[in-house]
Amino acid sequence: MRLIAIQIKNYKSIKDTGLCYLSDLDRITVLAGQNESGKSSILQAIHDFESGNLRSDAERVLDDEENRPEVTCVFEFEDGDIDKLLAEEITGDNIASKIYKDARDSLSK
Repeated sequence: MRLIAIQIKNYKSIKDTGLCYLSDLDRITVLAGQNESGKSSILQAIHDFESGNLRSDAERVLDDEENRPEVTCVFEFEDGDIDKLLAEEITGDNIASKIYKDARDSLSK
């Protein structure tokens, strides 16, 4: 399974990235920009998604229900992933394990 797109909302200085697709042709994605433009925030948001824990400094100054941080990741199965997923024992309760368990449950139906 590989990450193909991401959207980040209300995370640190990021208001809304929109749905951003990663490179499919050569599978190389580059984050480039001025200092303090949000490159590290993007990487931290992806890390927060994977760990299932939001950094304490991630919330934007606007602290209300409509402006809570949101990280959305879109994944794509690659060859052999489904067989591997159905055969693999998945332990733990982090977000990656939950995603795998949900995917396996939906594929088993």
